[in-house]
Amino acid sequence: MLSLKIKGDKFYVLKLRDEKWIYCEEDIAIKALRDHVSKDKNLKPNDISILEVTIKGEKWEIVQVPWSKIVLKLIRGE
Repeated sequence: MLSLKIKGDKFYVLKLRDEKWIYCEEDIAIKALRDHVSKDKNLKPNDISILEVTIKGEKWEIVQVPWSKIVLKLIRGE
């Protein structure tokens, strides 16, 4: 059985085409995105997204991490 313990009340989902991975930190999801994109030259912008999932009690909120934020972290090497 595979599980992921969530730190705090957020986790991140990296979506590439029909595959999805879950990460407990935004920076790790962005690094994983960089690794996948460097290996798969056929990925298109519409194939890729990082979602931030916030869990507060019974309420879940899902928002897409803005591309501007992802690009800044990638350029800065964060």
